[in-house]
Amino acid sequence: MDVEQLGVLSETTLVPVPDPSDPVAKEWNDFETDLRNHLVRARGARRKTNADNWLRPEGALSSDTERLVAEAVELPTPEDTERRLDEVRWRFLENMTVGRELDFPRLLAYRVQLLIAEKWAALDAERGLARLKEQGKALVEGLQLVQR
Repeated sequence: MDVEQLGVLSETTLVPVPDPSDPVAKEWNDFETDLRNHLVRARGARRKTNADNWLRPEGALSSDTERLVAEAVELPTPEDTERRLDEVRWRFLENMTVGRELDFPRLLAYRVQLLIAEKWAALDAERGLARLKEQGKALVEGLQLVQR
């Protein structure tokens, strides 16, 4: 691995970036952008709103990804939806590296898989509940100010 590839690895995140220079990072970026665009469209359709303002330039759209996202947004909770979307991401990363040895594409996929795993490991139910209560309290206070 060269210095440029090391930089690509360290800059790769779960959030798409504009125009990555590395073709492997671009493949991941295009997939994630498309997945997010499908998600925006699905949520917009459920709310009967136009989602065009939130769409990003897309790569090669996949009807399979669109179907998987549509199924995910129908799940009962936001957590279930996010878990399903991360399963779709994970599967894409595995398919991207089928038959590869430990080369750069495999390392990049592994980095993103670690980021997904870290995201779920960082969740803390107690901290989340406390944050929800804080936001609820702020909402009630805001409503009281509006009513005055």
